Amino acid sequence: AEVHDLVRSGKADIGLVLTDDKEENDFVTYPIRIVRELIATRNRNISANDISPAAKILELQLVTIHSDSRSFAFYQNHFSKYDITLTPEIEVRQMDIICQLLKRTDAVGIIYDYLLEELRSKDSNFKELLLQSPLPGRVMAFIKRRDRIEDQSWGLFLQKFKDAVVKQNC
Repeated sequence: AEVHDLVRSGKADIGLVLTDDKEENDFVTYPIRIVRELIATRNRNISANDISPAAKILELQLVTIHSDSRSFAFYQNHFSKYDITLTPEIEVRQMDIICQLLKRTDAVGIIYDYLLEELRSKDSNFKELLLQSPLPGRVMAFIKRRDRIEDQSWGLFLQKFKDAVVKQNC
């Protein structure tokens, strides 16, 4: 919401956001990539295939985004169908803080999929747990106001950024 407000007010020319792919009337959206959320850990005692019972995994220290966030609400709703309540021991607002905590502990964390590769590059023990995410993939996208003129330099920047993201994902 803060990024949308900055772009809407003209304090920022463009913004990078996660969206559910519904374009808003006052913005033009330029999709970059699909972002999926997953549950990951470096705990050696948990197999990546260890999905049952989910309650056993979630009894471990859980590090997640703040409980008033949309993502946490989705997960809370999903697990409540199985009479499991998410009770995170540590709640933060910044995804990079979750990653720092996961690096230092054997906790379980809800992170973005592309961050798992970053964590794995530094520690091969990091793995995704095969708990079914209730969240659809969201779109990472640039937004700009519709009334802002799209000049040649902006188009060139966007193309270079897309090329870089594609190379990174290959």
